[in-house]
Amino acid sequence: MPTIRGRDGAVEFINDVFSVPVTKTRMRSAIEGRELPVYKISGCNYFSERDLYLWVKSLARPAVQRGGAA
Repeated sequence: MPTIRGRDGAVEFINDVFSVPVTKTRMRSAIEGRELPVYKISGCNYFSERDLYLWVKSLARPAVQRGGAA
């Protein structure tokens, strides 16, 4: 259920809840690139918490392991 209103609200939610630094520019890029579902309700963009979680999770990169067997 989309409950977060606007790009600014989504950025604030991600920064506060997931502690992931996301900029408004990166969010706009994700919206325009259709990486992130947006719901138009009464002319405003809304996002669901689940969609934001899945998007943030998709941004994760595997950790680079240094060193190893010689």
